[in-house]
Amino acid sequence: MLYRLNQQQLARIMMPLGEYNKDEVRELAAEYELPIHDKPDSQEICFVPDGDYTNFLDRHFDSPGEPGPIYYVDGEKIGEHEGLYNYTIGQRRGLGISLDHPVYVLEIDSENNALIVGPREKLSSRGLIAEDINWIHFEEIPDSLQVEVKIRYNDTPVAATVYPEEDGRARIEFSGNRDAVAPGQSAVFYRNDLVLGGGIIEKAINP
Repeated sequence: MLYRLNQQQLARIMMPLGEYNKDEVRELAAEYELPIHDKPDSQEICFVPDGDYTNFLDRHFDSPGEPGPIYYVDGEKIGEHEGLYNYTIGQRRGLGISLDHPVYVLEIDSENNALIVGPREKLSSRGLIAEDINWIHFEEIPDSLQVEVKIRYNDTPVAATVYPEEDGRARIEFSGNRDAVAPGQSAVFYRNDLVLGGGIIEKAINP
């Protein structure tokens, strides 16, 4: 999340544990008999401790999502979904579809309450368009920039070229195709361990 901050904000951040790695913090917590010293790691939402987001939405909202059509990538209707909140880009299991080949969620069409599915190869993208770009490291943005980019928090960084565009957008071209580029996720730009900036994925660029 640091990529959303600017230099003025970063200059005022205090990180009292900044000199320690996670194992050292756990050792200190055990030494001071803090009950959290052996708590499992978590990068989930703190108020959904079991990680079951759909159950959380079901408990707190009368109707978090309505059923709607599932379309194959060619436009043929092949099923019904149980509410778009139950699905993510790249999902395979839980679709309730039986075909002669595996299918994956390719697109979540919230405007039409529809789910678009297709074969795995259709998940592949050669790049993406990101919006709401925030640059930490630059005052003047170059015409293009060689970076490593992550498209989800637990992703492996991949080499890419960033081409800044107007209106706070950027086009990112991967060195090799990537699967399951999901609109709404963050794309974050790195150079080794330096966070250069990032933005919100608007759409994938298909091969």
